[in-house]
Formats: sequence, C-alpha cells, structure tokens
Amino acid sequence: MKIFNEKNKKGQFYIIAVLIIISLAIGLLTIENYAKKSKIDKLDDISKELKIEKNYVLDYIASQGLTGGAADAILREFSNDYIAKIGTNKDTVIITGIPGNARMISNLGTGDAVRYKSDSEFVDLGEGETAFVSSTISIEIDGNSYDFNMQEGQNIYYIIKHKYNEEIHITQG
Repeated sequence: MKIFNEKNKKGQFYIIAVLIIISLAIGLLTIENYAKKSKIDKLDDISKELKIEKNYVLDYIASQGLTGGAADAILREFSNDYIAKIGTNKDTVIITGIPGNARMISNLGTGDAVRYKSDSEFVDLGEGETAFVSSTISIEIDGNSYDFNMQEGQNIYYIIKHKYNEEIHITQG
C-alpha cells in the first residue's frame, strides 16, 4: 500500500520551494535593516574623525612653527570646514587658540540658547566668532556646563549638540 503518490511529492516540492524563498526574503530584510546607520552613529563617527583631524592640524602648526595670524587662519579654516561638515541643524562650538588669545566659532542650528561664561556670569553665545582671553572657558547647553581648560600652545576643543527623535545628544572633545 502506497501512502504517498506522485501528487503529494509535487506538493512537497512546492512547499519546500516556498519555505526557501521566504527564508531568503527574511534574510535580506534583516541584513538591510542591520546595515542602516542612525544619525547618532554618524555624529559619533564625525566626533571620532574630528578628534583625529584636530591632532593632525595641531601637529602641522607645531611642525611648521606657525604662530599668530598664520596659525589663526588654519584654525579658523579647520573650524569652519567642520561646522559645515557637521551640519547647520546642530549646535556646534569649536574653541581654538592659545591661553589669552582664543576664539569660539559657533553654529547654533537648534534655536536653543547656548551660553558661555564671561567673567563670572553666563551670557548668550552668538552665531559666528567670539573672542575670549580667559584660560578656562565654560559652555552651557540646556543648563549643563562644559568646561575647557586652555593648555600652553595651540588648542582645539569642540562641543556638538544634536536633537534627534526628541532626544538630545551631546558630544565633546
């Protein structure tokens, strides 16, 4: 007595074929979803890149013996290039210079107040370039203060605030 006939074998073949096709489709969708990077991951990548590049810029300034206006021009160009790369929809402050002669170059893209400490009180930071002479600078974002100490020689510090999906992400270095 035969339990399986030819029609059942054809049905088994189609069921196996359908299961293989469904498995491949699920596998491809899983890989596609895994490969997408979030905007926060991209911000972290830019932060890592900025940490590396600022060291290259400082090494270049030191190896070439640049001071004064020549060093300022390179630091200003570096700051403006990275603010453009980071994007105008984020609050970005890049602090460069030497103690007693430094500047903050800022882009305030979120519309929130970003303040810095001048003498003993916080004042609103404007868009563009702001000079300061203190060897310590404090930046206040959303009520949180971030302190940067200017070391001897050239310095580059940064702080970036990004709003994404109702979350606020801040990276600094």
